[in-house]
Amino acid sequence: MKKANYIYIIAFLCFNLNAQISFEKGYYINNSNVRIDCLIKNMDWLNNPDQFSFKLSNDSKERHLDIGHVKEFGIHGVSKYVKAKVNIDKSSDNKNSLSSIKSPVFNEEILFLKVLFEGKVNLYSYQKSGLKRFFFSEQDKDIKQLVYKKYLVSNYNIGTNNQFRQQIKTVLGCPGISLRTIQDLQYNKASLISIFKKYHKCIDSSYNSYESKERKGQFNLTLRPRLNSSNLNNISKLSSAFQDYDFETKLNFAFGIELENILSFNNNKWSLIAEPTYRSSSFEGSVIRNPFDLIVGQEISLELDFSSIEIPLGLRHYFFLNADSKLFLNASVVIDIILNSSLLVNSAESEIKSSPGIAFGLGYQIHNKYSLEFRYHEPRNLTDSLGIGILGDYETISLIFGYKLF
Repeated sequence: MKKANYIYIIAFLCFNLNAQISFEKGYYINNSNVRIDCLIKNMDWLNNPDQFSFKLSNDSKERHLDIGHVKEFGIHGVSKYVKAKVNIDKSSDNKNSLSSIKSPVFNEEILFLKVLFEGKVNLYSYQKSGLKRFFFSEQDKDIKQLVYKKYLVSNYNIGTNNQFRQQIKTVLGCPGISLRTIQDLQYNKASLISIFKKYHKCIDSSYNSYESKERKGQFNLTLRPRLNSSNLNNISKLSSAFQDYDFETKLNFAFGIELENILSFNNNKWSLIAEPTYRSSSFEGSVIRNPFDLIVGQEISLELDFSSIEIPLGLRHYFFLNADSKLFLNASVVIDIILNSSLLVNSAESEIKSSPGIAFGLGYQIHNKYSLEFRYHEPRNLTDSLGIGILGDYETISLIFGYKLF
């Protein structure tokens, strides 16, 4: 079995693990206005859901409900969603797909809106596939969208419909909120929640904000020394005149520094990683010409030394086992920057270049500090810079130790 197959099997097993996304105390209200207290599966949704999973107790079976059967659901102290029939403008904000129409183009839809702020006037959000829209409602009135739209004025000019500022001025009118504050208002969650707070403080009315309960992403820096097992094979790619030859597998040490950005959704289970790593390798061997070649049996000696900075850029997914430990799986595109190289072919010296590659890793982290990862780099080509051709496939298996600084 090829070594890469082990990674694919491990990945399959990991994605079928019951990774720990906790069920937390919550509730839902069905279409008959009956409230059911239960445990909601906290998916820390990036996009507004149209369904959710729940349990009636810790020991009961997991069930699912969709937007057709529920008016509202929430996780205590974390999040709340309400079903609403709203007019929503889904015009693109992408500059390459802008409409030439300034006014919003509304379509009626039934959606789960996320509650951001509750008070005399409520604030909601909807996010899906890069689209972000905000809504508001006054007590006992319908939910309406706060209008914000970019549109094409001409081939070179983009206009912005900031009608939401006039809507805010009308609904949140208060002596304590200046016209300048309204004019500086941005169409984002932080700015809108801020002015909703100012209004409720101005009129001395109670409110509830969900902003502080949302999880934040984080940045990690980890030292990553490693032991590499590398080999160079299929040397016959140098020329069809040569027989296949595999160099002896070599062990070498390398050192990397991992930069990790934990994404602030899905309970911090996803992250982006970059890992500049210094490594050096050397190989010695020889190849023999094929029997069908004119120069039968001639032996060609090869010596290869090189050092490089590898830069894996990838995506990682965590599988929480308990409060202190977790598995992780990552996939990366590897850019290899050769620092120094020397290729001797029967004492004739040349340089080499390295092609990009792909790497897969499986690891374990404990106490949010120490980690151990097994990583497989798929074979990538080493190419002679003088035009001799492809030298061979360079393949590496790494055992990586990690110590997180912060």
